[in-house]
Amino acid sequence: MHDNLGRLMKTVAITGGSKGIGASIARKFIGEGWKVLIGARNDNDLVAELGEQARFFSMDACLQEDHFNFAEKAIEWTDRLDAYINCAGCSEWRSVGDI
Repeated sequence: MHDNLGRLMKTVAITGGSKGIGASIARKFIGEGWKVLIGARNDNDLVAELGEQARFFSMDACLQEDHFNFAEKAIEWTDRLDAYINCAGCSEWRSVGDI
């Protein structure tokens, strides 16, 4: 995909990109003219705010297969993947004494 000046547009995939730090990262990349694929469990309409340069992919960052599928979706959409940012966390919730 090219921008209005014919430059090849770069693509970034961001896990945990629908809120918090991930959403801020997504906004910055959009502002720099990148295509942004946002991966998260739930779509919170950030993509609607960001416009045509953004897409949402439902995923669970705790599952390795979802990461592979997420990267594949980015490549299917734009024929490239220039950056992959894992901003989602995985943890096992336990009491402080068990950690």
